[in-house]
This record gives sequence, C-alpha cells and structure tokens, in this order.
Amino acid sequence: MQAVTLTVTDFMTIAGAALAIILIMALFVFLLLKLTNSDKKGLYLPMVFGNTSYLGYPVALFAFGMDGLSRAVVYDMMNALVIFSLGIYIVHHK
Repeated sequence: MQAVTLTVTDFMTIAGAALAIILIMALFVFLLLKLTNSDKKGLYLPMVFGNTSYLGYPVALFAFGMDGLSRAVVYDMMNALVIFSLGIYIVHHK
C-alpha cells in the first residue's frame, strides 16, 4: 500500500473548492427549478450532489493515481458533510 501525504493547505483548498462547487450547483438547481415552475423537490438533491464515492474513487484512482484518490476522498468528505446537514434541511423544508 502506498502512503500519500496531504498538507493542511491542500486539504483546506480542496474542501473549500468542494463547498463552492456544491453551493454553486445548489443555487443553479434552485433557479432552474424556480424558472421551470417545477414542484419536484425530489430532483434537487440528486442534481446537486453527485455520486462521488462509488463512481468517483475508481475514476480518480485510474486517472490520477493515489494522489488523486486522496484528494477525491477529501472532496467526498465535504460532500457527505453538506448532504447530511444541508441536504436534510432541504428535504424537510417546505
């Protein structure tokens, strides 16, 4: 097994970029659903949050090696944090 070193700066940069991507997608999907007068709130979460674990990990490992996989894990950690906090709010908000 190969060890990968990830600096705090890299971690914070990736986490910040992940948060920015998620928030931009959330705003885009919100506006899209408002413009189309869609009442399908169930589409919101799958359109904002991608399948970054089961699909993303093998792709990151294949394309970028262990360094890319470690960065994909950081991205996925932020994705999971937001979906299990903001995602729950979105589902229960009327």
